[in-house]
Amino acid sequence: MLGAASHTPGFGHDLTFKLMSPLRPLLESETLRMQFPICALSLPIAQISAQLELPVESWQELGMGEARGFGCHLPNGMMVFLDEFLSSPQPGTTVHVDASALVGLDVNEVVSAALGGLGLPMSFVTWLQAESNWKAAQEIAEAAGER
Repeated sequence: MLGAASHTPGFGHDLTFKLMSPLRPLLESETLRMQFPICALSLPIAQISAQLELPVESWQELGMGEARGFGCHLPNGMMVFLDEFLSSPQPGTTVHVDASALVGLDVNEVVSAALGGLGLPMSFVTWLQAESNWKAAQEIAEAAGER
């Protein structure tokens, strides 16, 4: 239920989502053209998807094993994709955006917009994309947009 507090034993997070409207899942025909990881969260994907009332898909990623995730449209127009690899030594969820969302913005602006759209506070972030990678991705996205 949106807006309700939830606690998952073993993760130690009290989670309250503050969303004004439900999020719409990405359709099978919708994809992030140039998927770019922006941050990692200390929350499991199952907890996030349950609170957002969005379905989780499972698949096998070559060389990485079983993965789970979902994509959605945020109220601010951004499309995000969240995933987790079950064999990862670091449990948690990675948040990806389309690289076109990076153009003209810095790391914190995009992460804040994505997490704000998901109703999550920055306190759940365990990793942010490096500035040098960010700039390279922005240049690629800008070049792709000029074609």
